[in-house]
Amino acid sequence: MTGGSLLIVEDEYIIALSQKQRLERHGFSVQLAYSGLQALDAVEAAFQDGRQFDAILMDINLGGGPDGIALTRTLQLMDPSLLILFLSSQPQSYLAQRAPDLLIFPFISKATSPSTLPGLVAQHILERSSDRL
Repeated sequence: MTGGSLLIVEDEYIIALSQKQRLERHGFSVQLAYSGLQALDAVEAAFQDGRQFDAILMDINLGGGPDGIALTRTLQLMDPSLLILFLSSQPQSYLAQRAPDLLIFPFISKATSPSTLPGLVAQHILERSSDRL
């Protein structure tokens, strides 16, 4: 499976753009948010339009404003069915120490080969779709 609607939440412009381009080449529709506040706006706008992202790729450290952990908690309150994939240069143990309750969400290291990112994202979307059947 390829394709789907994604929101990438990443404060590093070059990284976000690179991820967007790679995922679009594999059939994904990608929107970028460079901060937690932009991400909230994007999710709220999607809800208002009757849409939902198939997955949200969430960096943990987002510079100023809410970080990826706080943002994930806010998004969970908005819609617990959202699929959030942590995509971070921090090790998964960092997430486990700061927010063990969020380990229910898949974690992808930014050190993962960029060529495998589209397949991993598609796999998680497919798994979530299967869980809902």
